[in-house]
Amino acid sequence: MSYNIAIDGPAGAGKSTIAKAVAKRMNYIYVDTGAMYRAMALFLLRNHVKPEEMEKINEQCQEADITIRYENGEQVVLLNGENVNKLIRTEEVSKMASISSANANVRKKLVSLQQALAKRENVVMDGRDIGTCVLPSAEIKIYLTASVEVRAKRRFGELTAKGEQCALAAIEADIRDRDRRDMTRELSPLKQAEDAVLIDTSDMDIEEAEGEELEEENQEGNDCPETEEAGEADTEDGAADQAGSEETTGKKLFKKKNKADKKQDALKQKIEELEDRVKRQMAEFDNFRKRTDKEKTAMYEIGAKSVIEKILPVVDNFERGLASVPEEEKGNGFADGMQMIYKQLMTELENIGVKPIEAIGQEFDPDYHNAVMQVESEEYETGIVAQELQKGYTYRDSVVRHSMVAVVS
Repeated sequence: MSYNIAIDGPAGAGKSTIAKAVAKRMNYIYVDTGAMYRAMALFLLRNHVKPEEMEKINEQCQEADITIRYENGEQVVLLNGENVNKLIRTEEVSKMASISSANANVRKKLVSLQQALAKRENVVMDGRDIGTCVLPSAEIKIYLTASVEVRAKRRFGELTAKGEQCALAAIEADIRDRDRRDMTRELSPLKQAEDAVLIDTSDMDIEEAEGEELEEENQEGNDCPETEEAGEADTEDGAADQAGSEETTGKKLFKKKNKADKKQDALKQKIEELEDRVKRQMAEFDNFRKRTDKEKTAMYEIGAKSVIEKILPVVDNFERGLASVPEEEKGNGFADGMQMIYKQLMTELENIGVKPIEAIGQEFDPDYHNAVMQVESEEYETGIVAQELQKGYTYRDSVVRHSMVAVVS
């Protein structure tokens, strides 16, 4: 039986970096689904298909043969037999991939390849909808995210390191637009799976650290000629100047190496923390599988009660709001709409087994009622609930919240 780890999140959050590291440490196969969609996008661009030509995308995608294999420990993406690793990371391909991935036929073809691989092998797979659509039964699900500003800086660093001319503001705007498209597309939108662990990588500086290192290297490289010129300026003290230059250069190289080591150590620590979290989740999952049906049911009940406890204050606010509507305004569109929403909310709660606790006129029962005050009453006898100050509720005969009441003294 294979074991699958699904990692989802928006572009630039560090999915690929983390997924590769986890796969390497756990000796799993890393499946870069984004690379497969990028290969499809490259195929469409080569065939002069425009992003808005959905019919042509629908037709042309059937002719693409995209596979992934490993050569010397490196993932190789093959498009009709051609290694396209170095051709699928351009901005043009990225934009086409974001649009073409919404095509039902494109997704159907690529998802079938991904699912078949996951059935055969232990895999770490990253993308936009792995935990929600591609591998909904994955044993571990992680959702990586980061702020738009941080992701834009990471992408800017990658492109400028390659010598490409780009504007940070334009990249940030493009990322916002891609997020919007990915999150609102009709087919398999980007979203966090309900059982996924949320990790914000904004402060991890994974790709950004590499960009800073390159910038630092360029700045230090510009300092060297000045030192050499100073050494040549005075021929009489040339040997001394040369020695000083070598010592200065050595110190800079040592300092640079020290900084690089610290960044590498920080990255390793982040990866180890993630690996440790994944292992703990795997252990928890194994423990859960070994539990009896009765134990699992009890766990579900605890979780359901926790959610209901958070919903009840919303119900209280609805009731207070509806009660405060003036008599002359009852029946207008807004008041009617709020009343309908409240009734629908209460109907759904009742359908799952949530019921209000009977209070007024009932004999005080500490199992269901919480007496916060005593009152005198001509209508009720001693020990009877005369007022309900806050409604109480039960969930499948178990008290979620006691009814706060005033009892006749």
